[in-house]
Amino acid sequence: MWFIKYAILSFASFSFAQLVDYQQCVNKLSNGCSIPLNLPFPYKEVFLPACIYHDVCYHCGRVYNWTRNQCDLAFKTNMKNLCLLKESLQLEKYNYKVSLWDRLISIFHIASQLLKWTRIKSGTLEHCNHGADVYYSSVDRFAHNSYAKGDQALCQLPCARIMGNPQNFI
Repeated sequence: MWFIKYAILSFASFSFAQLVDYQQCVNKLSNGCSIPLNLPFPYKEVFLPACIYHDVCYHCGRVYNWTRNQCDLAFKTNMKNLCLLKESLQLEKYNYKVSLWDRLISIFHIASQLLKWTRIKSGTLEHCNHGADVYYSSVDRFAHNSYAKGDQALCQLPCARIMGNPQNFI
């Protein structure tokens, strides 16, 4: 009987230690789903886990040889998985130089995606998935300068390799 109590106690302490470690990654390596001007945006809460993983992936990408594209594609996959989860639960760096012309094209692209989004019934799987596409397009087109920024020493936290790895999907 003592063995079972010991096993449960060991598992509980391991889980608590893991939880504390993960919380360090969230606190030190992520800013959540940051939207310019802190504007309200649909699915911000739903996509929060994907945003956290994406932030860690960006922060530690250079340390672990994860490319920005791998981080962004994992971000999109994670958001789509969260849309499916929401639906199933029935819950409503590299210094890239981008020309002004390319930025204007990107702004037009995202604006057209936002316009299309308004025509999709809110709360549906299609609406959530399109929201994931908008978030993905935004980071793909405007977050280049955020890749591999910040204190790379924080990437040595055990949670960073797990949470940031673009092969670990939600």
